[in-house]
Amino acid sequence: MGWWKKIWRNLFVYLGYYKFDKKHGFGKYTWNDGRKYIGFWETGKQNGYGKYILHDKSMKIGFWVEGKRIKWCSLDDVKNLKSKDEFQIILKEN
Repeated sequence: MGWWKKIWRNLFVYLGYYKFDKKHGFGKYTWNDGRKYIGFWETGKQNGYGKYILHDKSMKIGFWVEGKRIKWCSLDDVKNLKSKDEFQIILKEN
């Protein structure tokens, strides 16, 4: 596992951890239109809690499993997380 900055030709950018050449662990993915996902990855797919930033800079917190968003969450939903330190990283990161 290591730290990776990857930029694709179409200007998608990933900055974060990887394992076996796949996004894995904490990372930030930026689409070429400015949207961002900041959160956790497993074997190349969004997995766990993350922050989604839209074009207008508004933010949503969500929960993903194997790259599919399961639900949008409120801050109240995440107050009782076991790993509050990890989620604080997501909230602070832009």
